[in-house]
Amino acid sequence: MSSRLFARLREELALCYDIHSYTATLHDCGMFGVYAGVDPERAVEAAREIAKELARACAPVGADELERAKAVSRSRTQLRLEDTRSVSALYGSQAILGLPLKTPEETLARSAAVPIEEAERVAVRVIRGSALHVAAVGPVDAAALEAAVVFEP
Repeated sequence: MSSRLFARLREELALCYDIHSYTATLHDCGMFGVYAGVDPERAVEAAREIAKELARACAPVGADELERAKAVSRSRTQLRLEDTRSVSALYGSQAILGLPLKTPEETLARSAAVPIEEAERVAVRVIRGSALHVAAVGPVDAAALEAAVVFEP
């Protein structure tokens, strides 16, 4: 509820009921995704605004915003780790990927140490206009939706 996507698309523009970003990581590749539950009549406008927010994520970020984002990530991770299935998934994914096993505390400490320059570098590397893909389920004009996603960092 504190993300830029949530604040802009849900709270300010009232374009969606639910919106969040997520990642999927594998050994040699991964995915950064955005999910939004949107009224089909507002899907094009929502897609346009999501693209704007993604472009904004590639711009320099302030130290205070990065610290807030780290705090949110830390608290979400700590909540997830109260579930034994999540803990086993953490260790299982590290083992399957051949990564060194790190405790949740080590992972949180490593995340807290990420400097602002590294966060910005990763955002620019991961969020690229040429790599954006749009998928919709429901009665949506696919061509209009695709045309709405203009990425200008």
